[in-house]
Amino acid sequence: MSFQNFITEEDLRSYIPELSKLLWTDEANFDRQKKESEKLFLNDLADRGYRGTDIMPELMLRNSGLNISANETTEPSKEDVIPRQRFLLNVSKFVSGGSKIIFLEGSNDKSVWETVHTENPSGIMNSNVIISKHYRFYRIRAVVSGGSMDFKAYLSETTYERMLIYKWLELILLDRYSQENDQYHLKMKYFKSEYDRLWNTVKIYIDSNYDGATDAGEAGKLTTITILK
Repeated sequence: MSFQNFITEEDLRSYIPELSKLLWTDEANFDRQKKESEKLFLNDLADRGYRGTDIMPELMLRNSGLNISANETTEPSKEDVIPRQRFLLNVSKFVSGGSKIIFLEGSNDKSVWETVHTENPSGIMNSNVIISKHYRFYRIRAVVSGGSMDFKAYLSETTYERMLIYKWLELILLDRYSQENDQYHLKMKYFKSEYDRLWNTVKIYIDSNYDGATDAGEAGKLTTITILK
């Protein structure tokens, strides 16, 4: 559990489609601005009394350490009250043979389960996706008809993703504008104001006992942040 940033430049293009035109001639990407935006975000977090290691508790659905060669269904997770809509999968061991399917399933009553996302691993792999619907409980169902595999699967919080996008875009545009109120300066001010606005509404979830769940008294202000789709 600690701060992680899964945002990519591709996510930024939904806000600025012509993003590549903002690169300086000596730049291949916007990694420099991304690192600076993360540093500024963590500084803002610290100003509010939190550390990067306090936030983004993972909802662990299956940990690695057990190689399986037959079907497996995990126990339902603890109730998820945090906006955790990024599903991450790490297949760390893989022996070919037959087929292998990993289902992320969600339920609101631990009785009726719906398929939220499906992966068909064909080897060692990492993937992460945004799921479109939130449930109270989750589980992993693995179908293995041959060979074997070991994997880790968990949900990560998406509360801060839009904030990180806004700060990253602000810094990109800061590098580009040449005079006050030109198009880049106006866009930069917009993303800065949106970032500041979200800080005034964000609900900060922490997990002081490191059990993957948010306990009573562990959350700050109510958030109105829209989760990245």
